[in-house]
Amino acid sequence: MRFTVAMVAWNLALDPPHLRPKRLVEMMKAIPTDMQLEYKRELMRLIKRKEDDFAQYHWYIVDFEITMKARTFTLSVQTLDPQE
Repeated sequence: MRFTVAMVAWNLALDPPHLRPKRLVEMMKAIPTDMQLEYKRELMRLIKRKEDDFAQYHWYIVDFEITMKARTFTLSVQTLDPQE
């Protein structure tokens, strides 16, 4: 679940800031009411981190896979170039 939240935050960070509130409202409809505040806080924290630390990357994340072999984790990410 955490990686999915990170993916959502990454993609939201790519949207213009004025469009984010509307998208957040739509997403919150899928989150149980008692979890919405925590979810929103985590999204906002991750959006800020994306903007601060990874501003040079403009690709949307469309899927990811995490695998483990002999105590080593591998993250594979499928992206979409917004220019295409």
